[in-house]
Amino acid sequence: TRWYVEVLNNAVLLDALWTSLKVAVSAVLISAAIGTLAAVQIVRVRGSMRSFNLGMISVPLFLPPLVLGLSIIVGLHALGIQRGLWTIIAGHTILTLPVVTLLILVRLEGLDRNQETAAMDLGARPWRAFLTISVPQALPGILAGVMIAFAISLDEFILTFLVTGSQQTLPLYIFSSLRIRVTPALNAISALMLGASFALLTIGALIATGRERLRGRARTSG
Repeated sequence: TRWYVEVLNNAVLLDALWTSLKVAVSAVLISAAIGTLAAVQIVRVRGSMRSFNLGMISVPLFLPPLVLGLSIIVGLHALGIQRGLWTIIAGHTILTLPVVTLLILVRLEGLDRNQETAAMDLGARPWRAFLTISVPQALPGILAGVMIAFAISLDEFILTFLVTGSQQTLPLYIFSSLRIRVTPALNAISALMLGASFALLTIGALIATGRERLRGRARTSG
């Protein structure tokens, strides 16, 4: 276990880890806020507009990170924006937003909008009815999306490599270290990242499916 201790004593590695955490947390929070509003809008629209919205929000899922990163670089150059921490956050937000939105959308599809309407009939403003009725019921989808998006952001390399400035995330640190030599410390940090990603994905999947199983059992017993 001494290599795990060495990882914890490596200041450069810890700085890269801290940058990765800042990027992941920022991107996930932005994706959760925008994704929730987008999912609510999509679930309340029918017809061709719904298909168009679903297609637009899903585009980043079908683009390779290389193409997505090059597109962001072209856009930043056209706007005269220098690459840095916020460009990494923007790139990761674009990458994780579809995942969060679609998971929340799946959850919202099964909700009864009459509850929100009843709350407004009883005097609640639309925003209050949304926050007190719809958001709590969609919370499992939001949490699942946050967990999975965090794991995706923490492990992303290609997109980060293209849009970063002087900042170095943990995947970039591992890549630059591998170009010099492979040490057991890199194996240790890779094992920790693999374990953390697997745990987050598992928790997200359990949150996404756990509530549906409880509802199914409730219907069966009823």
